[in-house]
Amino acid sequence: MALFSLLVAILVERLKLLPSSWQFDHLMQAYHKQFWDDESLETEFGVAMALILPALVVFLISHLLHGIFFDLLSLLFWLLISIVCFSHQRLRVLFKQYIQAACRGDVQACYRYAGQLDCTECLDVIDEQDLGHKVGQTVAWINYRYYGAVALFLIFLGQ
Repeated sequence: MALFSLLVAILVERLKLLPSSWQFDHLMQAYHKQFWDDESLETEFGVAMALILPALVVFLISHLLHGIFFDLLSLLFWLLISIVCFSHQRLRVLFKQYIQAACRGDVQACYRYAGQLDCTECLDVIDEQDLGHKVGQTVAWINYRYYGAVALFLIFLGQ
């Protein structure tokens, strides 16, 4: 069931069938607005709830759906979870724009798009070759973080 969910999620993500309101980044922004504000993070209980709540909700829904209608509802639930976890269209668009700028030879656009790919790390590069090397490392890390880790979780820990 996990491998089937993985294959369908990759197909849906590649075909861009998921609306932007169901994209992972959009849902995480809404979650952050609700639970990661200064008021919620003042107490240890607030931090614990913000961290544990998504896993607890997924566990409870999965437990409630287990065995109902020949486990078809459980399959649909895991399919929905994997589709949402794989949906990172903003990153895909940024990388495509970077590649297009590199093919055009537009160095300034390459620097701009490369800086937007991963905001957690400062883009300190000297020349175009160093930029390409840095973007390669960043894209490898992004692919692992957003796609590889989810796929490994579904393969090894999925139902």
